[in-house]
Amino acid sequence: QPAAARTGTAEEAVEQCLSDLGDDGPVPMRLRLPWVAETKKESLPAGLLRDYIAYARQYCNPKLTQGAAEILHSHYTSLRNPTHRHSADSSPIATTRQLEALIRLSQARAKSCLRDYVLKEDAEDVLELALESMRQVTVDGGSASTAVSG
Repeated sequence: QPAAARTGTAEEAVEQCLSDLGDDGPVPMRLRLPWVAETKKESLPAGLLRDYIAYARQYCNPKLTQGAAEILHSHYTSLRNPTHRHSADSSPIATTRQLEALIRLSQARAKSCLRDYVLKEDAEDVLELALESMRQVTVDGGSASTAVSG
């Protein structure tokens, strides 16, 4: 496809995302990823990517902000709530291990952007990714408890 056609298609995708959301929220990751894949066709050179990762490992140690911590805490406590269990005597869906994993993933997301702090958006993207993963496991014949505790 010519570059003009790709740009037009990407712009249409962004416009559709924004019209779906209205003016009151960020564009969800599931809607951003196809747009990025369509507009960014060339891969980064391996050497540049290697240097970028080395720099991030050495110089970036993102700290969790209050906003990001509140989002992760809210999600974790909602999964621990007895209303999410299959029966009253079953164990909670989420464990401390999943909370720690969400924190590490949020930090990795911030580190990939070379930031010193984990933003609320990082936590939201990680939760969106985790929930989509759980949804796919459930749709593919597993159960939500398998997806979360695995």
